[in-house]
Amino acid sequence: MENPQDLEQSLNALQQKFKDSLPKRLDDISVQWNKVLTSAENIVDNIGELHRCIHSITGSAGIFGADKVGNDARNLELVVKTITERDSLPNPEEQTKINQLLDTLIATGTTWNP
Repeated sequence: MENPQDLEQSLNALQQKFKDSLPKRLDDISVQWNKVLTSAENIVDNIGELHRCIHSITGSAGIFGADKVGNDARNLELVVKTITERDSLPNPEEQTKINQLLDTLIATGTTWNP
């Protein structure tokens, strides 16, 4: 069994790896959101992929101690999930809400430190 210092170093390394992955993951969400807004022909696939990208952060953030990141991702995910279940374009109110929640998630994700 590893000693506590080794475990702490391992956890720190995993947290740093998660932090390093956040910019790309947040960019992927932004790109996917843009696809939702600009391509009505693949709306079901695009919204599904947007939901998957957000859900992956929601599910993993808490594991790495990024609770605020996870909470912000969850808030965004809940709005997107509603649209996913409906299989239609987001209405203007939903678009505004998603833009606000995405901005919040990006701000939180880029300033979070393990």
